[in-house]
Amino acid sequence: MKVRKFVESTPVDREGCKNYYGFYEGNRYFFDYHVCLRSEGWRQYDTYQDAWYFGMWIHPEERLIFTYAEGDTILQEFATKEDFLREMSRLNEVHGTTPVIATAYCFDGTVVKFKGNREVV
Repeated sequence: MKVRKFVESTPVDREGCKNYYGFYEGNRYFFDYHVCLRSEGWRQYDTYQDAWYFGMWIHPEERLIFTYAEGDTILQEFATKEDFLREMSRLNEVHGTTPVIATAYCFDGTVVKFKGNREVV
């Protein structure tokens, strides 16, 4: 898996999860377009913090969460589906509702806001 080369190989164990840490000098768009690819099962996890210096991606089938934050990289690998879903629930609490990704202004004066989908099951 491409993302593994951006983290240390020795994990830090946490209950139900292994955390791998690393560093990449660049920006999150490298991971968007070259590493955490939708065609390989990754899904972007949208937050209000998303910017060139921050991004999160999930891989539901492999039970992985990858975070890029100002150069720091963190890969979380969950032992079970239940552990993964518990962490996803915690992330949803921390990050709140999904941010608006597009807004349409209609001719009749209505405004339609579109949000991404965070469903992982």
